[in-house]
Amino acid sequence: MRSSVAGGLHFGLLLISVIADAGGQQPFRSRCGAAVHADERSGVIPLPQGALFCPFIADPKSEHSFVSYLRGDFATIAEEPESDTNIGAIGLGDSYGLFRIAGSGSVSALQLDVMAGIFAQFNIDQPSFDLINADYLVGLPLTFRTSGFSARARLYHQSSHLGDEFLLARQPERENVSFESI
Repeated sequence: MRSSVAGGLHFGLLLISVIADAGGQQPFRSRCGAAVHADERSGVIPLPQGALFCPFIADPKSEHSFVSYLRGDFATIAEEPESDTNIGAIGLGDSYGLFRIAGSGSVSALQLDVMAGIFAQFNIDQPSFDLINADYLVGLPLTFRTSGFSARARLYHQSSHLGDEFLLARQPERENVSFESI
């Protein structure tokens, strides 16, 4: 019993030693790959590579691309009360760096981007896959990164529009939603 405890202790110390050595040799790697590239660590860089801000995992309005299927009781869309509706959702978006400012040899940088995205939902129970809603986003995020920390301030415009088929079938009081935000 005593030798197995001693063996486990030696193995644990060896493992800690290996991890400590490996950690000293490996560069920081974030979960999203955002970083200041080694060849872009000084001066003003027009159209820089990559992003500095590590986006939120569950941000529904993040500029990214996706396709999803939803099935459920959507009372405002369903043809019959208490029936399930099939909805398709799609998002197309991206962000591009305009310029980056970094200190000489620094792992810190400030970057101005331009971002845009469209997010739409369709009623796929209808033969023409009626457009239910479309949200449009456009913005100018200012991002900052130093080592493993990133931050973003974003000025953006969002406008939302109900689909024509949805408007004709439901005839809601029409109201265009459009706003700017920081």
